[in-house]
Amino acid sequence: MKKSLKIVLGLAIAAAVATIALYQLFGLYVSTPGLGSVEGETILYYRRYLDWPFLLSPDSLALMQGESPSDQKRLAVDKDVRLRIAGERVAKFAYSRGLYLRSTKNRDFLDVKKE
Repeated sequence: MKKSLKIVLGLAIAAAVATIALYQLFGLYVSTPGLGSVEGETILYYRRYLDWPFLLSPDSLALMQGESPSDQKRLAVDKDVRLRIAGERVAKFAYSRGLYLRSTKNRDFLDVKKE
């Protein structure tokens, strides 16, 4: 019984360390539909030396910079982010509206009118 408890405890500690490492080393960038790819995408990238949050979208980055999200701003931010993570990209997944909303604290800016 003691041996199985030690194994379970060891696995729990290893899982916690792996989760923390994943969170610290990698990030998710949610590119909204109509930008770099027409259907949008979610990119897992290595973010160790970038001062960005784990979950990022063009609109959340604009908000962090104190600006209002718009189509023009979204396009400029998307281009900048893609250049900065070009060599750090690990994987690409389909667009996730849920992750987008989570990155903007449940505020939807995709219906912002063009300026």
